[in-house]
Amino acid sequence: MSVLVALLVVGGSSSFAQQITPAGSGPPAYDAPPVLVHEELGQYTAAARSANVSGKVIVELTVDVHGQAINVHLFHGLGHGLDIAAIVAVRRDRFKPAMKDGETVEATIRLEVPFDPAVNPGP
Repeated sequence: MSVLVALLVVGGSSSFAQQITPAGSGPPAYDAPPVLVHEELGQYTAAARSANVSGKVIVELTVDVHGQAINVHLFHGLGHGLDIAAIVAVRRDRFKPAMKDGETVEATIRLEVPFDPAVNPGP
């Protein structure tokens, strides 16, 4: 059973609500999931604009105990340069780390990165 958590952006410039799920098939290894506190929007590419592509890229990452996104890699992509744009943006995101028994812990999650030519910056 997968737990779906909606993360609201706190202090970010986006009107998107990021969607995350714990990675893996077992229960999450934390009591409280990471919370996105600073979001970088992915750059919408000229190739995506030409092909009229929009949607969500899903990346898998680990949020470390300092709230940094590490080990970021593609889980499901859209192509047209948006996959790389999502990875670059997520590496700049900042999180409140996950908590387990009152301590900060690393958490591996899947994060949806939405792309919409009306919202994302780009050519």
